[in-house]
Amino acid sequence: MKEYVVIKEILNKRTSATDIDVSNYIGSLNKGNLLFLDDEDITGKIPVGGTSEIWKKDVNGHVVARDGVRLAHLSDNPAQYKKLKSNYNELVNIPDSIKMMKGYGVKVAVVDSGCFVKHRSLNPSILSCHNAMTGTADCTDNTLESHGTAVSGIIAGGQSLDSEIIGIAPMAELMIVKTSDVEDNVQLSDAKAALEWLSNLKDAWLPDIVNMSFSLAPGTVKENTALELVLEKLTKRGVVLIAAGESQDGIYSSKIFYPANTVWVSSVGAVDIPADVTKTLSPQLDYLLANIDYTSTCENQIYRHDLKGVSFGTAVITGIYALFISYRKKFNIKTDLMEMVNTALPEFNPFEISNNLKIYKR
Repeated sequence: MKEYVVIKEILNKRTSATDIDVSNYIGSLNKGNLLFLDDEDITGKIPVGGTSEIWKKDVNGHVVARDGVRLAHLSDNPAQYKKLKSNYNELVNIPDSIKMMKGYGVKVAVVDSGCFVKHRSLNPSILSCHNAMTGTADCTDNTLESHGTAVSGIIAGGQSLDSEIIGIAPMAELMIVKTSDVEDNVQLSDAKAALEWLSNLKDAWLPDIVNMSFSLAPGTVKENTALELVLEKLTKRGVVLIAAGESQDGIYSSKIFYPANTVWVSSVGAVDIPADVTKTLSPQLDYLLANIDYTSTCENQIYRHDLKGVSFGTAVITGIYALFISYRKKFNIKTDLMEMVNTALPEFNPFEISNNLKIYKR
């Protein structure tokens, strides 16, 4: 996979050079954004604008239209970001062959407080918006810490040259699903509505992963059963569900956050530094990493550098899964996904926990 810098004002991406319609539109790139393509993508799969124009390479390897007009420069220095502070893709402890996929071809639903979709680090990655509380496309993130926006940045931020971050899977596409209010509170009914909406999407729009960094107090047995039926439906349709489990002393409790504690969901725990080696971890946690400060996207084109908590650790695990799914799709690998991920990760060792992005399996 090669990296290019877009020089056209707006470059639309589609999955096919024919039959231009809404179903094959997969997003836009603005001037200065990064474009990642395999050689086969350049030979005719993706058109320009609203026409069936085909991209190709010129003698220097740059991306051009059929008439020779250059659309994107081949990047000689993929790391030439102007203000880069955090490259999460490089920091995680998985094989480089997996990292280099960058989440290409993977859709991630971020069920959270919405998103500031115009942020330069995120805009090229946004595929869709849905507000589960109102049934509209208004996904404005109006929480104090821009929670959903920050989570989205860690997963898939960084297609702009002046981005301060590169997410774990910067080429993944984000489906923003707003479920929480201005105080970042989530109601069980809204969570169910969000997940139900996702579960009813057609195959072409179904996400590969659902990231849930909210926590719920279990409601009535009836409500829980209804929500878990939706979780089961998503899982049976092949969707990976990842949720925030616990942080701080909560990782040693017998019961973690809901719905992370359900059988359908992979759960994440954030471990304080240093880890308490005298206590036993909750058996319900699947993945663990240090509870560190993150830099990520917030409202009005700014970044925050003091984001901390299991929500952001959950975004890291979601990004990791996006990389592995991208790799599996590219090479048509049939090995069980969770088995692939777990084989690549070390078992948790509390004595190793330090200020880094090393990820452990339970």
